[in-house]
Amino acid sequence: MTDAEALSKKFEEIRRELEEKKQYITALERANKELEQRVRNASETGEPTPITNVEETLKVLVTKIAAILQAEKCVFMLFDREKGELAATKPACGLTDEEIKTFRVRATHGISGQVFRENKPTILYDAVTDERTIKENVALLNIRNGACVPLIAEKLDEENRVVDQTTIGVLHVFNKRYGNIFIEEDIALLQRMAKQASAVIQNALLYREVVDQKEELEHIIESVYAGLMMVSKDGRIMQMNASARMIFSVNNTDMLGKP
Repeated sequence: MTDAEALSKKFEEIRRELEEKKQYITALERANKELEQRVRNASETGEPTPITNVEETLKVLVTKIAAILQAEKCVFMLFDREKGELAATKPACGLTDEEIKTFRVRATHGISGQVFRENKPTILYDAVTDERTIKENVALLNIRNGACVPLIAEKLDEENRVVDQTTIGVLHVFNKRYGNIFIEEDIALLQRMAKQASAVIQNALLYREVVDQKEELEHIIESVYAGLMMVSKDGRIMQMNASARMIFSVNNTDMLGKP
């Protein structure tokens, strides 16, 4: 193979790689638009929820849910697709960090798995005698009774109509205060609040995915041996990789945003 042929082959590889990255960026832009839509619909008041306040918003939610339903404990369990498990996640009300860390079950097991698979709420009247419970969790968390509803993330179109639904986990409340048990009215309330929580959680998951993809893309671009410069539609520098900075003998931060 001649030098010209080798150079031509290398150029074609770079061209294909850049085309793939272009498609990647387009996918990220779509994810960002969907994320913004989730944010706009994450609150009952219609006020957008800033990404940096997602955890604080969830803290308020679990505390509010526990108070309204007179529950000692409230916790979200999200589906871990890789492990096939439902895992408790922070923030939670009435559970320690260690309890949250160890509270996870197979998506095929227990009441959590049943609600997740069947997409239907259920009431746990007596955790100790109920055959559906995982007794280790009942003992670990000192659970007497509870209620559980699915967390359903909704995908909206441009006119805010629901076009798709995905169950991303379940929402639990445990131990009704004053020796009482949960009733159907509690389930109705819990489902309404779970809808709001699902929007916020899905918003957080999408944001995390976008950030991870952005970091991966930046790493790929940075590692390409050819000098690459990303320019916005208005002709300003968005990014330069290490090779480009070496070619022009400049610092990336000095060039960003410049014509």
